[in-house]
Amino acid sequence: MEETAATPTVLVIDDDLNLLPFLVDMLSVMTPYRIVTARNGVEGLVAYAEHHPQCVIVDMKMPELDGAQFVRALRGDPSTLNTPIIMMTAMGSPDDHFIGMAAGVDRYLVKPVEPETLVVAIEQALALSDSERLHRLRDLANSPDDTDCLEDGSRATTERERAQEGEGKQ
Repeated sequence: MEETAATPTVLVIDDDLNLLPFLVDMLSVMTPYRIVTARNGVEGLVAYAEHHPQCVIVDMKMPELDGAQFVRALRGDPSTLNTPIIMMTAMGSPDDHFIGMAAGVDRYLVKPVEPETLVVAIEQALALSDSERLHRLRDLANSPDDTDCLEDGSRATTERERAQEGEGKQ
């Protein structure tokens, strides 16, 4: 596949050394994007600074800097705030989903993910305008009681609610 200066770059960050080459091969065949990789959040920040990707796919649980910390680092920097970020992880509980969405990801996908689903998620993330992404992040920041952050409309249990439930059972 021929790459041009206009070819979007996708950064894939995952510590699974069996999955990473598969993702690179799959995305290289199914998309026109240039794919770069990193094995953890720290390497991901370095790769981001070097390649300036138009989209990031990041795992949640990784050594050195986990996915949520990586996302918060990007969302906390005005120069990287609008980068589309997809979290793709084996961590599928509602609380995990909440943590990812609260960190500021555009999409939260639970492994295993069908290749077509990942490609569509990338395309949708790239199509989201900066103003739409900022509006979503503002809504998330203003969400009362840290709720209403799950894409399917369900509600994650907050730490405060778990503590209150524990007090009620005593």
